[in-house]
Amino acid sequence: MQGFFIAKQTGFYRFTSPSDQVDNWAYLWTSNPTYSAWSDANTSFQSQRIGGPFTTGAFAISLNAGDAIPFTYCGPMVEASERIHSN
Repeated sequence: MQGFFIAKQTGFYRFTSPSDQVDNWAYLWTSNPTYSAWSDANTSFQSQRIGGPFTTGAFAISLNAGDAIPFTYCGPMVEASERIHSN
């Protein structure tokens, strides 16, 4: 899935992909890597449930209301984000 995440309010936003909801793996790329050259080395997070240890992917960013960040997400559809507190 590709698109833009637009902040509704100013604050810190956390994006997660819990390992117990992943079927093998999930990747998130944000900002410039979103557009091309995807690799394991430039992800914002990786989540996996293969081979162990299982890992939950998480990425946090501070955004102002109305900011838009590009993203590419490959993995299962889970809760996309939550605002964790305002500035």
